[in-house]
Amino acid sequence: MPGFRVNSAISPLPAARFWNGWRARNFRALAHYSIRTPMITVNGHEAALLALRGATGEVALVTAPGTAALAGVGYWSAVALRLREEFPQGKFTLFLECGANAALAHDALRQGLCVVVDVTPAMCAKLEAIAKGQGARCVKR
Repeated sequence: MPGFRVNSAISPLPAARFWNGWRARNFRALAHYSIRTPMITVNGHEAALLALRGATGEVALVTAPGTAALAGVGYWSAVALRLREEFPQGKFTLFLECGANAALAHDALRQGLCVVVDVTPAMCAKLEAIAKGQGARCVKR
């Protein structure tokens, strides 16, 4: 599935304008996750469903910049739960792109979601400790 990309026009969220410079930065940040794992940007439940229906192996779903703050951690937690119900055998990880918002990342980690952050090294260490305790992942961009 190389080259598969979810069209950001699927969701009405205003995340499409952030796509250009974001992809290269975050793909480098998540590169250690797995070289063979496709990373697909999603900005809602429908986009995540579309991505997982087309997936054949392990997939990393990364939220588009701004959608975590716009929709909220509760929404993305519900999306992750719903995706687990619909794809119980699916090998995927949902990463919330929280940017520099450590409070949003902390809330997401408390819900058991994985996060991508752009914070200071000291804050990143604290978030990684929280993630380890919750069984989630914290990746610095």
